[in-house]
Amino acid sequence: MAGELAHRRTQLILPLKDADHLLGFLALTEKSSGFKYNAEDLSVLGVLSNQLVSSLTNARLYADSLEKQRLAEEMTLARQIQLDLLPQCPPSGDNYKICIYSTPSRIVGGDFYDFINMDENRFGLVIADVAGKGLPAALMVAQLQSALRSEIGNCRDISKILYNLNKNIANSTSSEKYATLFYGEFDPVRCEFSYSNAGHNSPVVVRADGTYQTLAVGGVVIGAFSGMKFAHETIRLNRNDLILFYTDGVSEAMNMNSIEYGEQRIINYITEKRHLSADDILDGMIADIKIFDESDPPRDDTTAIILKILN
Repeated sequence: MAGELAHRRTQLILPLKDADHLLGFLALTEKSSGFKYNAEDLSVLGVLSNQLVSSLTNARLYADSLEKQRLAEEMTLARQIQLDLLPQCPPSGDNYKICIYSTPSRIVGGDFYDFINMDENRFGLVIADVAGKGLPAALMVAQLQSALRSEIGNCRDISKILYNLNKNIANSTSSEKYATLFYGEFDPVRCEFSYSNAGHNSPVVVRADGTYQTLAVGGVVIGAFSGMKFAHETIRLNRNDLILFYTDGVSEAMNMNSIEYGEQRIINYITEKRHLSADDILDGMIADIKIFDESDPPRDDTTAIILKILN
């Protein structure tokens, strides 16, 4: 650099810098008159350099604003695509009611749920939570939904569905990209619910008499390890029984003292309110969580689904 400056017969160098960055410099050769630079020259050059810095900073800020605008538009589009992937309304029947609450912590989230019609008497229900947030998580959500629907269309065995789904995701993504997932199939005629839990928060079954159980049978998270096997089981539901499905944004909601809402608080709430309608139970639980954790938006994606047997 020194050789280049000497070659160009540089006489004066003025740095161009803002408060935080060196943006460049202004290099001047000798004056055409042959005189040395005086105090007046330096004052004029100082004003000129400040104007150059302002122009460069404004150009950089404008470029940054265009990039932020582009990213915001892309995220808004991604959010709309994600919303389009979610079911517009849950299944309904004479003897059961389903209600849903779901909100992301960012524009796009990693929580996912779906209902898949199988035949006249059954439908599939899935709730999942993809590791991470933002656009990468949203892309994996789309991949999960597509792969799961394909497997359900090709296979009737729940354990095999999750085995194939896990193999597909594990072989097409890196190991740090995984999802907790719960998949179940409900038969409203027999009032039977068959399921397998792939490392997800265990849904809670609350019986009409106030007893409860958690649905934990299954296997590991989806996408971390290929070739893993998944167990499944079937339970029977009776009048006024309900199941709460949720993601960790519900149980890990945290108050100002860094205390989590927790699974037991969830169980206590829905057990105490089990005589209410599904909508009232879910609305009340979400309101209780928002009082407990006033973060807005929430720290994590939050999804909860209630299935209640009516008669």
